[in-house]
Amino acid sequence: MFFLKDYDAVHLVSADDLSNISLDYPRATFIDIPVFFEVKDYKKYRRTNDVLSVLFWGDLNVPYLSEGFLFIIKTVIPFVSNVELKVLGRTSKSVYLKNHDIDDVDFEKIAFITWVDDVDVFISDFDIVILPDKNGTGLKNRTISSMMLGMTIVGSDFAFDGVAGEHGKDFFICNSQNEYIETLNLLQKNSETLAIVGKSANKTAEQNYSKDIVMKEWDELYRRLLNK
Repeated sequence: MFFLKDYDAVHLVSADDLSNISLDYPRATFIDIPVFFEVKDYKKYRRTNDVLSVLFWGDLNVPYLSEGFLFIIKTVIPFVSNVELKVLGRTSKSVYLKNHDIDDVDFEKIAFITWVDDVDVFISDFDIVILPDKNGTGLKNRTISSMMLGMTIVGSDFAFDGVAGEHGKDFFICNSQNEYIETLNLLQKNSETLAIVGKSANKTAEQNYSKDIVMKEWDELYRRLLNK
């Protein structure tokens, strides 16, 4: 990477990436500008029944996503009252169980969905999006897209790596079995919190990742470089 110092600017997508990578290349000039996301049709959250509907969203063919999913199924969901979990991924239940040599008992009431016509409409019908990623770097499309929809997200540090927002205000960060269980049971009993956090998530996402905001940052960078 010795050639990085020859450029006027080297683009990274998050401030976290910048702080980590710049230490290894002190002579390079790094700038962080995120990718932009389309502004969604936000609709105010309304709880429709007593069941807490939770969506796991991720490609279960990716090992660290599958690991996080199994963690939730086996150690969290059994201890959450009145909850319904569905999976939006790229594999069917039968294929997933076969590939991982897993007993069907833990998955009996879990629906696997491999395709939907409109992902925004589908996701918006849930109370919570859960993202227990066990690894991964860079901004998570699933995280920011869900925030744009005004969804309450419960996930790991990895799911929110580099994402603008605050724990407890825009989303909930959980990194242990007890934290996931306590958070989901809290949200099960408090629809008002779901509405408040979802609204805040939508606002934060629009303020940081909408096209107008991101393109303004690029425009300012280009003008600054041209005037050097």
